[in-house]
Amino acid sequence: MSAPIKLQRQTPAKWGQSQASLYAEAVNEIQQLGHQHWTDHNIHDPGITLLEVLAYGLSETAFRTALPMADLLAEHPEEKTVYRAREILPNRALTVLDYRKLLIDLPGVRNAWFSEHPLTLYLDTRDGSLSRTAASDPWIEAVSVRGLFDVLLDHEPETDQSETEKLVHKTLMQNRSLAQDFISISAVPEQGFRLCAELEVAPEIDVNELLAQIYFTVQNYLAPVVNNYTYAELEHRFSAEALFNGPRLRCGFIFDEELLASELRTELRLSDIYNLLMDLPGLTHIREAVITDADTAKITQPWLVPVKPQHKPTLNLDGSRVVIYKRHVPIQPNLEKVKLRFLQLMAELRQKNETPIDEDLPLPQGVQQQVERYVSIQTELPQVYGIGSEGLPANADQTRQRDAHNLSAFISQLEQLPANFLMQLKHLALLYSTRPEQEATTFFQALSTGVRTSSYHDADPVAAMRSLQNISHERERRHRFLDHLSARLGESFAPYASMMQSHFSAHSLAVAADKCYFLQDYPTLSYHRAGAYEYSAKQPEDIWNSENVSGLERRIARLLGIRNYRRRSLSEVAYDIYAEIDTTPDDEFRFRVLHRVSGKILLSSSKHYVTKAEAIAEMQLAIHYAQQPESYQRKLTSDNRHYFNIVDETDEVLARRIEYFNDENAMEEAISGLMQYLQEHYAEEGFYLIENLLLLPPAAFDEFLTVCVDNACTPCADHDPYSYRVHFVFPAFAGRFTNMAFRDYVESVVRAETPAHLLPKICWLDQATMAAFENVYRDWLEIKSGAKTAQAKQKWRAMLDALIEMKSVYPTERLRQCSPVEGTEVQEKFIVGRTSLGSSDSAE
Repeated sequence: MSAPIKLQRQTPAKWGQSQASLYAEAVNEIQQLGHQHWTDHNIHDPGITLLEVLAYGLSETAFRTALPMADLLAEHPEEKTVYRAREILPNRALTVLDYRKLLIDLPGVRNAWFSEHPLTLYLDTRDGSLSRTAASDPWIEAVSVRGLFDVLLDHEPETDQSETEKLVHKTLMQNRSLAQDFISISAVPEQGFRLCAELEVAPEIDVNELLAQIYFTVQNYLAPVVNNYTYAELEHRFSAEALFNGPRLRCGFIFDEELLASELRTELRLSDIYNLLMDLPGLTHIREAVITDADTAKITQPWLVPVKPQHKPTLNLDGSRVVIYKRHVPIQPNLEKVKLRFLQLMAELRQKNETPIDEDLPLPQGVQQQVERYVSIQTELPQVYGIGSEGLPANADQTRQRDAHNLSAFISQLEQLPANFLMQLKHLALLYSTRPEQEATTFFQALSTGVRTSSYHDADPVAAMRSLQNISHERERRHRFLDHLSARLGESFAPYASMMQSHFSAHSLAVAADKCYFLQDYPTLSYHRAGAYEYSAKQPEDIWNSENVSGLERRIARLLGIRNYRRRSLSEVAYDIYAEIDTTPDDEFRFRVLHRVSGKILLSSSKHYVTKAEAIAEMQLAIHYAQQPESYQRKLTSDNRHYFNIVDETDEVLARRIEYFNDENAMEEAISGLMQYLQEHYAEEGFYLIENLLLLPPAAFDEFLTVCVDNACTPCADHDPYSYRVHFVFPAFAGRFTNMAFRDYVESVVRAETPAHLLPKICWLDQATMAAFENVYRDWLEIKSGAKTAQAKQKWRAMLDALIEMKSVYPTERLRQCSPVEGTEVQEKFIVGRTSLGSSDSAE
């Protein structure tokens, strides 16, 4: 007999949610701390009564804290604080298995295989030139280029193979990884096989159905079909992180083990076929079975049949012969019905695998609980205290009213903390907001005590708290929350924040905005981290002034606080109609920079100019300086109002903001907003990433990169200029890039973020060289995409020459005396390899 079940009166609460536990703990503390002065701890003591009610209020606060996170976040449904699984867990195709999944998921593709494309170039070690043709010369060295792949497709029957291959090509271009390319896409050649067997089956078995199942089973052994599964089919075997790992698919999930098992076979094992057939219901005995090449009837090794390399084995139903026995009597199946049923089984499998399933994990739907609602514990006190909802009697004298108010004020100090805590709990979603305009991290609420006995008017406690609120402390807390969100993603902005504050005196709001933009963009940055740009896109918006850039470019731009990551001109900023040139009544000119949306005047010229060209030049200069924190001159009027100007290195005023601010914080916020706006719409800062592999010339002409063949030069030891090489090209004259410390930081970020198998080369160009490079780079992009074909060979050669001749520029310094002259300023160091040699100031 089983043991009797014991029924509990109530579920034990957590310690903080139990009023009795809180009360007992408080009494214990009182006894430990005040036993010499307070010995009566019975319930008739007013202090104990207050303690009971306070413990009740605290238990309610603890209960609300333990509400489901979904309910707490539901207080601000407009804030996106949680990523969906399909949004944050997958990554762009990276491995061969990832690419196979990506293609198998496409309609019309049953399977796909990748192989390295062999490409050998020949280097003349005398002059460093490369060519496609080999020569019997001792100076010629073979160079194998890596990163190129060929694709074999197993098409579904009755599909337009040409259209399917176009879809495959587009998919591969959109999901190409850095320093990789796909050379050919073709249908896998087939090799037919025949099955010959004699089988015993149970008397009740439908021989037509069984034979169709036999052919279906053998065909899936010869060329295994990769199945797509739903989340429900796999969730008991794998975690969500494992299932969503890899590219986002249309039709569910693909099992890695099945994918590995579906590689093109090199041999067929008859024992495997035996095992599969014996698992079929109704098949009782295999008298004999053999599988042979459909074109040759030779049987050399019946138990191990070879398959041609890179061929797909298929079952030839017409050439196969299977004799079925029931009770030793041969039964003749209807071969037409068998074929129809076989094709039906294959079609059902295809339909299941090509049915789109937008698999995702549902987010818990929270319910708004009004967690901030706080009812004062004073309403729970007995009426004799005079501070409850009933209040004091009408005939209470002034002394009695004063005592009640003093007691209420004392309790209110204790209650304000949990009341504010609940308001903080209500705004939990705001604490984890990634919107730059959301700055508050501390929230308050007025405490309603319910006292109705006084004519006194207390000051608003919330207004008092806000007046004491420390703005710098608030912003420091805001950074801590953003750093917490970054850390949860394995990221850190500490080096960047330190660099911006130490070298540029950047305002904390600007740095916080950079963190917010990074977090907002993180699902895309994470998914496309190693992805390359789609070079086959031919539309103008896909080539220049385009967001068609690699995932690495976008990520590095966000880590460096570069708002505009688009591929665009870096040598000259495009000033649009929102940077206006106005004519004054005296036929002089001035400029104004307007906000694109609101039309608000952000900057105005500090003086008038004789010609329009002068006004444009000064406007461009002002916008350039206004993107640098050190260019802001903060001023104060005689009536203590704040304003700011834009100045150059000599403190000459270039532009001004015609607006006055009542306090310094409002001015700092305006400065931060102006910098963000200009950096997004008029930024000179940016860079280009060029993959050397894409510089391999088409077959129509031989225009190759040259190789350094100086054996005494260590960096020139590698004779392959294409495999896993990338160029980063930065404008040395733009914004923060003029600061050498920031340049060092940029290079460290680039090397840390570039995938480990890639070798980056970083170049810093002056404005003239950058302008020339942009022209040849844009021409090459158009030729590479196929948008233009005129003068292809010349433009390709010009791009190669520009990269070969590219050299970094450094700040100019002069060689000085070894010992500084007494009384002169400290001389800057001349660092070889990081400083350019200038000219002397004198003729001596």
